[in-house]
Amino acid sequence: GLRIVKSFNYTSGALDSKLNEEVNKLCDACFDGLNDDFNTAVSIAALFNLLKKINSFYTRSLDLGALDQATFDKMKKTYLDLVETVLGLSEEKNEGTEIFISGLIEVYQYAKANKEYDKV
Repeated sequence: GLRIVKSFNYTSGALDSKLNEEVNKLCDACFDGLNDDFNTAVSIAALFNLLKKINSFYTRSLDLGALDQATFDKMKKTYLDLVETVLGLSEEKNEGTEIFISGLIEVYQYAKANKEYDKV
């Protein structure tokens, strides 16, 4: 999600006022839980609903250009602020996976050659 949202750039298109209203409500809902005694369960549920909408933009089943600049900015800022700043989550980098995979292959080959199948 983070990489997708960070890659979004604003493009104008045929505005859809209903979609703009819906995205704004989803963004506002993300903060409802935080404003209610820091109820993260409510905020995470709302964030998940916002992410479903973001995925629809990513898969192009919804046109990102249908949002006005303010709604686009609010959607992007809401998602990034909640995920990175409030929840402290970051995207893992897949560094060193080749070494890990080659190590697993060596263990597998050794176990197979020595008929130690319980180690695989």
